[in-house]
Amino acid sequence: MYDLVKYGIITKPAEFRSYVWKRESKHLYLSLRWTMRIFILLTGGFIAYVYIVQAGNFQLTLDYIDNLSIEFDWDTTTMFGMTVISDWPYVTKLPIVDMSIDAYVAYIALVTAIWVGLTLIINTLSFIGKISRSNKVSNTSFGKNLENGVDRIDEPADVKIG
Repeated sequence: MYDLVKYGIITKPAEFRSYVWKRESKHLYLSLRWTMRIFILLTGGFIAYVYIVQAGNFQLTLDYIDNLSIEFDWDTTTMFGMTVISDWPYVTKLPIVDMSIDAYVAYIALVTAIWVGLTLIINTLSFIGKISRSNKVSNTSFGKNLENGVDRIDEPADVKIG
């Protein structure tokens, strides 16, 4: 971006924000396209598997995923009219990993959903951060007072042709 501003290709804050928006939107699309394609294919395969093999019983898949959880029992005490935790928790249920095809399908669906969710969150927050930063920089770098922001170089560069 520095070179585009330095050589006068971008001269207004609105152009700067527009260019950053286009560039970052394209980057967001390119970084998420294969993630979303894989997610759609695996979700379609998972739904087809549940309807064909398990006769539409999604509860079986939820039971396999629920068996992976850990449950705690917290000891509490009432103090000054409030219920507070009084001791370290006791583990009442440990994870149970089932070794069946149905369970493996459920585990793959769970890992895929977590992976897609984290990828979406990371890329979206990165996009929002870059757009926010471009709005701040565009206001300071094109303003009349250059002491608050990035200094712009207005004199032409020494470019030798030939």
